[in-house]
Amino acid sequence: MPADDLPLIGRQPTDDAPPPYILPPGSDGPPKRKPKAEAERRTLTTSFVSTCEHAATETKYLDKEVSGFYLVVQPRPSKTKSWMQMLSIHQPGKQGSKARSYTFGRVGEMTLAEARKMARQLKADARQGIDPKNKPEPAPAAFTFNDLCDRYLARQVTLGCRPSTIEQYARLLKRPREAWGTLSADSITKRDINALMDQVTAKRRRSYAPAPNSPPFAEADNILAAIKGMFRMADGFDWTESDPARNVPNRGQPVPRSRFLTESEIVAAWRGSEEHVEWYPFGAAFQMSLLTGQRMGEVCGLPWSEINRDGVWFLPAERAKNGRAHTIALSKPAMAILERIRRDQRYHETYVFTADGRKPVSYWTDAHRRLVKHMDDTIGKRERWVPHDLRRTCATGMAALGVEESIIERVLNHTVSRTSAVAATYNVHNYAAEKADALNQWGAHVEALVHA
Repeated sequence: MPADDLPLIGRQPTDDAPPPYILPPGSDGPPKRKPKAEAERRTLTTSFVSTCEHAATETKYLDKEVSGFYLVVQPRPSKTKSWMQMLSIHQPGKQGSKARSYTFGRVGEMTLAEARKMARQLKADARQGIDPKNKPEPAPAAFTFNDLCDRYLARQVTLGCRPSTIEQYARLLKRPREAWGTLSADSITKRDINALMDQVTAKRRRSYAPAPNSPPFAEADNILAAIKGMFRMADGFDWTESDPARNVPNRGQPVPRSRFLTESEIVAAWRGSEEHVEWYPFGAAFQMSLLTGQRMGEVCGLPWSEINRDGVWFLPAERAKNGRAHTIALSKPAMAILERIRRDQRYHETYVFTADGRKPVSYWTDAHRRLVKHMDDTIGKRERWVPHDLRRTCATGMAALGVEESIIERVLNHTVSRTSAVAATYNVHNYAAEKADALNQWGAHVEALVHA
């Protein structure tokens, strides 16, 4: 068939009209467009935004909280994630509205909370007929100290910091927020920081007579460390004009803790944990930390799935504070604690130390305070100790039993320094038997003490 005789799609062409689309021979019609993949609708969270992966094609996630607000994830190998808002711009004097998508920021440069706030403002402007692409740039709003803290904590989530670490940062920044929250972040000076640190130190000295290993400046120095870390990041990412915390001196020199429980204190703590069943499961967690030398956070978060039938606890890297996987051979008294929990009517098959089965226990301050009071009433008031001192007690006890220092360090999951490069390269022995023997010796010693 000649080209002139092929059927035309649509209206007949005129002299000034573009040429019509001509169907090729044997065609059923014009080519169909590939349908676009629909965006997944979900409530966006900071955790999801930071962890969602890049696919082979562009992926969009529609937020349930703000209508028309999207997270746009670019395809591999790009690592870009951006915020987008669909707008319906009112047109005064005309019928209908003009639809437009507007991309206004990237993840990492703008937090989820900031993006939602911006999206709501864009929608409000659109209802007034304001097109963001034609809107004049307003004077930049003051970037407050509270804004800086929020962005810093959101960045820690993006970097994959442990939730407990982020909670600690948030706690340390609480006092600075109270002092400077609504002030511009760029207005904070070295003098402001020094004044606040002096106030914190003076208040602690007045309100609490600290133990020798907890000097009055410890809290101020911890807060200062958090402020320095935040302003250092802000300066590096150009969130602020400068770093006012640089070269601000600490209020004192850290004093390494040396507190450990004596044998009489071990007995009092152990028996108090067993006598007061209402302290469940914290009493058993204190005992497990004492027997294994592991951190309270690692002990309290212990799921049953990390313990095998041979009585070996496999601590994964993602739960270890130093990010190194670790194995702990459970001694006879440690296994007895697990058996006692299994027989308890409050037993759950998820976590060893849990109150409801849905999550592990995490706040042991009240239980520790009650245990200290019980010990004071039983054997008299002693020097203040904290749960982490149970770990030092375990290490000190094993040393007293003749266990080599290098084995104790491995039990504690510390990095052991090698005497030579050859040893560091070729000695890959895991010392599992030696660690198990050390923990068994210590467990037997504690068992003999508490049952004497």
